[in-house]
Amino acid sequence: MDPRWLDLKLDESADTPLYLQLAAKLAKEINASRWSAGEVLPSERLLSESLSLSRETIRRALEVVQHQGLIHRRHGLGAFISPRLPRLYGFTEMAQAKGCKSESVCLMHQRSTPNVDEAVNLGLAFGDEVSRMKRLRLASGVAMAVDVNCLPVDCLPDPLALGHSLYAYLEQTHHAVVRAVQHIRAINADAELADLVGGKQGDAMLLVARVGYDAQQRAIERSFSYCRQEFFDFFTELQLPSPPEH
Repeated sequence: MDPRWLDLKLDESADTPLYLQLAAKLAKEINASRWSAGEVLPSERLLSESLSLSRETIRRALEVVQHQGLIHRRHGLGAFISPRLPRLYGFTEMAQAKGCKSESVCLMHQRSTPNVDEAVNLGLAFGDEVSRMKRLRLASGVAMAVDVNCLPVDCLPDPLALGHSLYAYLEQTHHAVVRAVQHIRAINADAELADLVGGKQGDAMLLVARVGYDAQQRAIERSFSYCRQEFFDFFTELQLPSPPEH
């Protein structure tokens, strides 16, 4: 058994369910590049035997990590580590690059305990407290995206204090996001989302789910950005592997 898997030790005395502990540890290791894109995962049976966990616990943990876009399944072949997608700059930086003025309208803000997704991605216990907010993002007065952000409460005690740019606020308060892992996929706008961005229900949009890390590699941001696709540009460089030497 690969020793990387054997390092995923769980705390059976903790309040957090074992499958969520395993999902959080696995996500942290994948995000830290301990596995490479395309690597195949051991079978659920082998993981169950090696980690002394039930197959149901293994299955539920892998479902969580798959939902985060960190692994994917191929029919008949198993589960694989997913490739990373290109980085998306903050909305404020993207608006400025297009010569637009960035603005935000706060639609909701609250302090509460984390939900399952937030607890897993931010490495929090269910009893911890988070700050959560929902903002309409505008470029020169035109609605372009809806952001839903969640951060540990020590990183954002008062959501109304951050101004237009979350990343600028975090940098000023010594919680700068220096690395982000994100999953991008196409969606169709529901009625509420379409109304917020001035579109029609069913319009194509991009959903960017992101986890941001500080310089100490602590996960401090879990966000979902629902974006009008005409505003966002993505660029990545691909290269074929070098041929094997003979």
